[in-house]
Amino acid sequence: MLEGEFVRSDGSPFIRGDIWVPRFDLRRTIHFCLDTGTTYTTLMLRDAFAIGIDYALLEDVIDVATVGGATSTFLEPVEISFTDADARTAYSYRVMLAITPQSIETVAVPSLLGRDVINRWRIDYHPTAGQLLCDVITADEVIQLPAP
Repeated sequence: MLEGEFVRSDGSPFIRGDIWVPRFDLRRTIHFCLDTGTTYTTLMLRDAFAIGIDYALLEDVIDVATVGGATSTFLEPVEISFTDADARTAYSYRVMLAITPQSIETVAVPSLLGRDVINRWRIDYHPTAGQLLCDVITADEVIQLPAP
């Protein structure tokens, strides 16, 4: 079982995931906001800079619909892993990550965990109790970790 948390004044649901961008061999833990309205897991500008994404090397561009209208977004194959609450199992997902273009408007926006991952979970979403539990239904890889 994966555990998330409700943070910020608006009670947004977040979960930590470890991202690996193989083409650049970049790794970082990202605090993703769960977003059932997002098709692709999306790396926003602040996290893209923190992980070290070089925008000049991004190639695959698609247009995606957003609340503010259509925008061009980069796609990059990545692996995202989530570790269960007792640190015994990691669940890994190979997805096409959307990377938002460089824009001052998205600096404060958190990275989003989209339906490409969360559709593979059963989620107990109970903000008044401060409980966000994600039961993994499927993953691309399940890794048993050594005892802590």
